Amino acid sequence: MKAGTLLGYQGNYSGTRDKPTGVHLHFSIVKDDGNGRFLNELEIDNTLDPSPYLGMALNNKAGATTPAVCTP
Repeated sequence: MKAGTLLGYQGNYSGTRDKPTGVHLHFSIVKDDGNGRFLNELEIDNTLDPSPYLGMALNNKAGATTPAVCTP
């Protein structure tokens, strides 16, 4: 993937009317089954931490206290 590739759009839909969650973007890297079909992303073992793919040294398990920022 090249720098500048659109990954998704931000939104604030929560599934419950009148209770938006705030503007945010969910981003997942989901494993496949080896035949090009994605595994169930609701099972955490089927996903990869995107931090190293975005050049970031932190992740949620590291107990970060500041927002994650991608540096150019």
